[in-house]
Amino acid sequence: MSSAPKPAPRPPRPPVPPVAMFLFLLALGWWGNRIWPTSIPLLPAAIRVGLAMVLLATGAVFAATSMQGFVRAKTTVNPYGEASRLVTRGLYSISRNPFYVALVALLAGAGLLSANAWMLAAAILLFVALDLLAIRGEERFLGSRFGEEWNQYVRRVRRWL
Repeated sequence: MSSAPKPAPRPPRPPVPPVAMFLFLLALGWWGNRIWPTSIPLLPAAIRVGLAMVLLATGAVFAATSMQGFVRAKTTVNPYGEASRLVTRGLYSISRNPFYVALVALLAGAGLLSANAWMLAAAILLFVALDLLAIRGEERFLGSRFGEEWNQYVRRVRRWL
């Protein structure tokens, strides 16, 4: 956690909110498979389902725990709100974006569980969209808001994992 932050403008919002990106791509993957069914034949079912369960569980834990980090720090969960503290503990000590890691893991897990190659492709698109459309603007904002504290955090913690 940090001391009092410098005032800074709010970052521009991405064209689509991150959770809406996730839901849209989840639906698109499901719909794509209904129109042109695909499968993931290279993995035996037991391995595919086991990996899916790991991704789904990891996604659920990361989503809940990352939100809890903001609540404990008594700062906004909304990346476009008035951040009063830089959260750097818990999952934020291994990833600057654990909630976005959660969204990608959940989508990839759903794709593996359903053997839906469209949904796995959607997970890759989600990763790229979050990185380009959401994270970069948020990180510019946090850099201007928290200055050197942010710079030190960026040097020791990766953007994704």
